[in-house]
Amino acid sequence: MSSDRFGIGDQVMLNSGGPYMTVDKIVNGQVSCIWFHEQEYKFATFGGDLLTSRKEIEGKQTEAIERGYNKLRRINSFNYD
Repeated sequence: MSSDRFGIGDQVMLNSGGPYMTVDKIVNGQVSCIWFHEQEYKFATFGGDLLTSRKEIEGKQTEAIERGYNKLRRINSFNYD
């Protein structure tokens, strides 16, 4: 994974969690991010490997929900007779 997965304005999160941040700039594989925390402007720079895009996170969440739904559907369609 690298910084080329992100563009300026994308929302990202640290792989370890935390708030969503907005990509401000990318220089030599380093991703500069900005965000607000408790009405205070924050900024920091991270290696691209430390970040995941919001689209990726929400895609994984959607897949997990669909897997759970399909599992429940199979259970509910089981014929007990």
